[in-house]
Amino acid sequence: IRAAVMEIADVTYEDSGVYVCMLRGTKEALRNFTITVADAVGSGDDDEDNGIDDAGPETENDQVYISRAPYWTHTQRMEKKLYAVPAGNTVKFRCPATGNPLPAIRWLKNGREFRGEHRIGGIKLRHQHWSLVMESVVPSDRGNYSCVVENKYG
Repeated sequence: IRAAVMEIADVTYEDSGVYVCMLRGTKEALRNFTITVADAVGSGDDDEDNGIDDAGPETENDQVYISRAPYWTHTQRMEKKLYAVPAGNTVKFRCPATGNPLPAIRWLKNGREFRGEHRIGGIKLRHQHWSLVMESVVPSDRGNYSCVVENKYG
C-alpha cells in the first residue's frame, strides 16, 4: 500500500474477499471493496498473447478517491480560547483542516464575515496554513474570531 493505493501483485484466487479502507489512527472505515478473482476471458487466440498489457497507462480515473466532509487535523493548535495580546503585537489564529475536495476556509469576527477591509492595516490569510494573521493589533481588534471550513460534503 503506497500513496492511498493498494496494489496486489501476482493475484491468486486466495486474494478474493472483502477489503476495507480505514482512516489511519481512527479505525474509521471509509470504504469497503469486494474483490473476486476469476479466470481472465481470453480472445480465443492464445498465439498472439505476448504477455504485454496493452490496455494503456493507468489514468487518474482508475484511482478511487474518498469524498469527505471537512474535519480538523490538529485540534491541539486550536485549543487556546483566550488571547491577551498587547497593542502593537501580532496575533495568529489557526484552524488546520482537510477534506475531499479540499475545503475552503473563511473567518468570522463576532459571528460576521471578516475580511481585510474591515481592519486598518488589513489581515493576512494564509490558506495553505489555515491561518489568519493580524499585525500591530489595536483595541478595536478585540472580539470573538471563528473559522469556518466547507466543501460540498459539509
